[in-house]
Amino acid sequence: MIWIAMIVLLGMLMAKDLIQYPAEAISREEDFHRERLSPT
Repeated sequence: MIWIAMIVLLGMLMAKDLIQYPAEAISREEDFHRERLSPT
């Protein structure tokens, strides 16, 4: 029973990371392209 609870908790944490990561990666890539396009 303890193992099942731990696996469920791990799965929830992984799902949260999978949901959050793409948005962060996309915004980071947009900033990266914007920095490259703008002359410094």
